[in-house]
Amino acid sequence: FLPGDWQLGGVLSWQSGLPYSLVNNFFSLDDFSYPQNRRLFGQVTQTTLGSDTFKGERRNSRRNDAYYNINLEAQKAFVLGHVNSKLYMSVDNLLNTDVLRITTYEPFQADRGGGLQVNSTRAFGRRWQIGFQFEF
Repeated sequence: FLPGDWQLGGVLSWQSGLPYSLVNNFFSLDDFSYPQNRRLFGQVTQTTLGSDTFKGERRNSRRNDAYYNINLEAQKAFVLGHVNSKLYMSVDNLLNTDVLRITTYEPFQADRGGGLQVNSTRAFGRRWQIGFQFEF
């Protein structure tokens, strides 16, 4: 709270990166030729001789990047006749960080021709909000 019915506030947060897994989904047959979908954690790599080898990893062995976030808000209170009023402005993601949060990463998929597949969400962009409040 500041003189003149002003209020200022802010939030500074640091978030560690969430873990994610390198996933390899494939279709195979068991000993009795029964089809099964299998999921292994790791990746298929090609050797110098041209053959494919699988390099296993532990589940959630990779981690997203950590990041900071700053949110600010300012409010000014005043009276209009018999009505209490408030004007406010807030800024979310002041640093305008572009955060990519990877959930799973599937680098080798037979049905995609070996194309990249990342399941992720992106939170980006600075957001502004301006508002007016009446209390009666």
